[in-house]
Amino acid sequence: VESFINEIDRFCNQYNWNYIHIFDSDFIEGNPYLDEICDELIKRNLDITLSINTNPRLYKLIDKVRLQKMKQAGFKEFLIGCESGDDELLKTMRRGHKFSDLVETTNLLREADIPVISTYWIVGIPGETRKSIIKTIEAIDYLFSQQLIDQCSAKMFIPYPGTQAYYEMDKEKVIWLSENWEDYDRYNFPLPYIYKDISILELYSYVT
Repeated sequence: VESFINEIDRFCNQYNWNYIHIFDSDFIEGNPYLDEICDELIKRNLDITLSINTNPRLYKLIDKVRLQKMKQAGFKEFLIGCESGDDELLKTMRRGHKFSDLVETTNLLREADIPVISTYWIVGIPGETRKSIIKTIEAIDYLFSQQLIDQCSAKMFIPYPGTQAYYEMDKEKVIWLSENWEDYDRYNFPLPYIYKDISILELYSYVT
């Protein structure tokens, strides 16, 4: 804990950083040092905003009181990897959550008065259809209309060669264009593959 806080302290006071994102999707889940970290951050009273990744089942892992303590310690942005608003697609991805879990989590974050709630989404997941994409768009619209999230971003699905997701891409629906690793960056355009029944431009229009 001391080493971790010293590192944040140095970024804050030596380099004048007032915003740090912690790239650890399991920072809350299974972290036995969470309360100690918060106590030490509160003690040092650093002028900093901390941002973390978390998952849609957060409401099952933490309560409102601990979230408020995290906020006091500087954790003010929570980014949630939602991927899709279609429960059937989430099931095939083995994500372990439903859209209703995300609603519960964002409600809890709002109750704890977390300043910024962000979400990540993916378009083009194996099994994706126009219907499932519309479900995702409707899910995002619902979250914004209920003021449960502040912002969201979407990216195209990129199946890394050698992974299970890569081999699960339906060969009857997908044409692979490249096997070069440099074409598999998550921000790469164009994609290293195309769907036979939906154009790349239409997919990117959904991302937009």
